[in-house]
Amino acid sequence: MLRNKDNVEIKRLELQDFKTGFEFEIDYLRKYVHRLAEPVNELVDTLEAEVTSDLDSDPDAAEKIGDEYFAQTSKLKSYFYNSLIVLTHTVYESSLQKLCQLLKFQTNSQLCYSQLRNNDTTAKLFLYIKLLTGICGKADNGSYSRLKQFQNLRNKIAHQNSQVHASSDDDRRAQLTTLMDNFNRGVREGDNPKLTVNFKTGDFSIDSASLVVEFVDLVESNILYIHAKLAEAEFSVETNT
Repeated sequence: MLRNKDNVEIKRLELQDFKTGFEFEIDYLRKYVHRLAEPVNELVDTLEAEVTSDLDSDPDAAEKIGDEYFAQTSKLKSYFYNSLIVLTHTVYESSLQKLCQLLKFQTNSQLCYSQLRNNDTTAKLFLYIKLLTGICGKADNGSYSRLKQFQNLRNKIAHQNSQVHASSDDDRRAQLTTLMDNFNRGVREGDNPKLTVNFKTGDFSIDSASLVVEFVDLVESNILYIHAKLAEAEFSVETNT
């Protein structure tokens, strides 16, 4: 908190360039997902059909390869979608870091977000913004709780190789059931699920681009919410003159 001094001025943050750059980046990401999803789906379906046809014509080879091969083949599509969840989170975290850097520079703050102790980088960036401005990035019309679910999903993809780590079979089943409930919203009976699980191995697979698009939309909404709050705030900034 600044003491009363003559060299203090009231300022607003200059964030228009950030907003322009972010909107370009998020729009490009959304187009990337849409334009690649369809050909990837078609390519994987074609490859799976070719493999099935080849093995049908050679029963001995099919028996030697075994069911495990087919289980791995079925994951090919999910590798693409899982990687996009990680990419989207990277864009989210990078955008928060840019906002924090602008906040530090334009307010002449001596505090850097890297000085805060928290292993969760996103939580650290939120805390930094709140400490300097009082603005809570989690108060995003209730959508932050959904965003947090996607962050947890990303962590399981990036740090647990798309698996749940459990202390027991019951715990594994409970975690996987929660994933299915959280990420198969809106799926009607008879439709393909957006996320599938293997209760035996603890693996999960994303099978629909719609989950990635939802995550991108949530990231856009949250970053623009924080940007708007920061842009309308006034700051007492100590000048060097």
